[in-house]
Amino acid sequence: MHKRGAEFAVGTVIMIVLGLIVLVILSVVVRNYVTKGTKQYSEIGEQAQAGADVCQSILSGRSCASSCSGDYENAPNPPGGVWSDCGKAGTKLAEKRVCCQKRESVSP
Repeated sequence: MHKRGAEFAVGTVIMIVLGLIVLVILSVVVRNYVTKGTKQYSEIGEQAQAGADVCQSILSGRSCASSCSGDYENAPNPPGGVWSDCGKAGTKLAEKRVCCQKRESVSP
């Protein structure tokens, strides 16, 4: 009877099983973090695509205002003809009805 050999085999099997469990847990955690990051990036992309009629945007350099002045001029109307966010009732942009963009500097 080689009891020592049998114990070694059982110990090895236990270590392999524990290693597999840790590997599965780590892969689930990594997959969850990657999925969260992907959702954040896709939300940014969706906002950029759906925002064709939105004036107030960091990406576009436009903002809603009561009137344009200084280095800012009226932005051209979107394809639908109306900005969906400027002057929207019930929002902080309700009083800001004009979409302004930075005036392009003309070189002499």
